[in-house]
This record gives sequence, structure tokens and C-alpha cells, in this order.
Amino acid sequence: MMGFGLAGLGRSAWSLGAFSIGYGLLAVVAAPVAASGGLGTLWVAVLVTNLALVVLQGGGFFLQSARVGAVAAEA
Repeated sequence: MMGFGLAGLGRSAWSLGAFSIGYGLLAVVAAPVAASGGLGTLWVAVLVTNLALVVLQGGGFFLQSARVGAVAAEA
């Protein structure tokens, strides 16, 4: 949901960057992780990636929405 909030603020680049980095890294490590630890370990890697995206997009949303609030308070 934070990604949609960022898009609503007109800051979709932050969301796209977090998404690209998170799932890009997952795509790079998916085969070695599955080969070494099996399907269960791959699911853990997906879970970690999704949690990291929540943190990154949430942080971006709060940072960007604070800037919007600061600009509105100055006006």
C-alpha cells in the first residue's frame, strides 16, 4: 500500500527503485538459494524480500509525505 501512496504523492520513482532493487536481488539469488537450501529456503528469501520492500517503501512514503506536509505548513 505504501507504493500506491508514493504514486499518489507523485513520487513513484522511489517505489519503483525499491521494487527493482528488491526483486532484482531476489532474481539473482533465487537459483543458488533454491539449490543450496531447497524450496523452503527460497520461500524465506521471498519473505525477506517482501519485508524489505515494506520497510523501504514505508520509509520512502513517510519521508516524502513529511516533505509534502512541511511545504504545506510553510505556505
